[in-house]
Amino acid sequence: MARQITSSCNFIFGASDMKSLPDESAPEIAFAGRSNVGKSSLINLLINSKKAARVSSKPGCTRQINFYSMYNDKFRLVDLPGYGYSHAGKEEIIQYLNLIEYYLIQRKNLRRVFVLIDSKVGLKEIDKDFIYWLIYNNINFNVVLTKIDKVSQKSLDAILEDTQKWINNENVSIHQISIRIKHKITKGEVSFEQKAEILLEVLSNIPSFVGETFVIKCGSVTISDETLFYTFVHNVVLLKQLGINPVIVHDGEYEINSVLKMLGMDSKFVNGIRLTDKDTIKIIEMALCGSVNKKIVQHINSAGGSAIGLCGKDGNLIKAEKISATLKEDRSNNIEKILDMGFIGRPTEINPDILFFIEESDFIPVIAPIGHGKNGETYHIDADSTASTIAIAVSASKMITFSDTGEEIDKIGGRKISVKNLNASIDCGKIQGEKFIRRLMAYTKMVEECAGVVHIVDGRIPNIMLDLFTENNSSISIVSDL
Repeated sequence: MARQITSSCNFIFGASDMKSLPDESAPEIAFAGRSNVGKSSLINLLINSKKAARVSSKPGCTRQINFYSMYNDKFRLVDLPGYGYSHAGKEEIIQYLNLIEYYLIQRKNLRRVFVLIDSKVGLKEIDKDFIYWLIYNNINFNVVLTKIDKVSQKSLDAILEDTQKWINNENVSIHQISIRIKHKITKGEVSFEQKAEILLEVLSNIPSFVGETFVIKCGSVTISDETLFYTFVHNVVLLKQLGINPVIVHDGEYEINSVLKMLGMDSKFVNGIRLTDKDTIKIIEMALCGSVNKKIVQHINSAGGSAIGLCGKDGNLIKAEKISATLKEDRSNNIEKILDMGFIGRPTEINPDILFFIEESDFIPVIAPIGHGKNGETYHIDADSTASTIAIAVSASKMITFSDTGEEIDKIGGRKISVKNLNASIDCGKIQGEKFIRRLMAYTKMVEECAGVVHIVDGRIPNIMLDLFTENNSSISIVSDL
């Protein structure tokens, strides 16, 4: 029988054998580590209770798997028995280690394991053996350094460097936390306890979107920066593991420009749009579909996810039509000239069937903004328009667009704006720039036709996507009505 701990948490029960494990109806996040590493203390902090998980100075007090149901069982925190030295008897140790192994391998609803490492001693051989075992069995995990208040900053830096160096090729994020102290907060700094509170807030808000689709437009800055890209793909995988269906749409201007420059091909832009002839569209398609798309797919797979790369030609995914640009011949008059932009298009129709099929699987679709015309022409499409049109076709609840410069956030101002107020700001000239306004029109179309929300985030900030699941997030939200 469940025992209520806080308004948001229930202790379900402790499982001491395979038969007593609870049902697999809710996503689970497990905490593992050596005996007395601080698992119970961390769980108590996360669920805002001092007595939920028993804390003891004697190693090995947790001898069963304890389950904590969060927010009406939207997800569960799982406290695993510690491995290593224990006051338990040999037979009992073997019994609960077998239980841990069974749980980690067989549990279908296990989304991620946090492996706790005592920063006073760093990685021990038994930790490395456990991590190798997780990798061998394809179990997703992150590392958390605990008790960082017990070591000097110099020692902590050395432990962190050694841990990162050892685990460098395993695509694993490393976090740091202290349970017992609260540091003074100055501008730009966050206490360790606040970090834990933020983690809980993220974990508690994500399950409310389980089963929903997020279309995420990833910009060039995020893809080309190693740190930003690393956190991006890991966050995408985490969303999928927690039951959200991410659909990735990417651009790749940095790669297009690099290849064109290498080939000695100059580009001309009109109103922010590249003039694209037959030779140029071939280069663009190669850069987007053959390079950038494959890079994202590969890194999502390496981070523990399963991604599949698509362009608009695959499965008739994106039908497009040619667009032209309007250019004033002379600033002194209103005479306008219609300019043929070549193989630049706009999306006219999305075939959602292939995306619905992928949505039912464990795969994450990664889409390059290349479409095809009615006569088989290839068109390069703006990534924001592509993402917006796809979001409408699949009835996404959110569209998240990564800004390369943060200009959208600076120009719009505020943190939430309605479509009506955004259009008014454009009409009165408060918001200017033809290319910028085109992007905003794509966003408002998604909000109006899909009844969803568009979040504009600063793509230059690591882990910015998880920030969306906190109450005071830093994104710009475009909504249908305030």
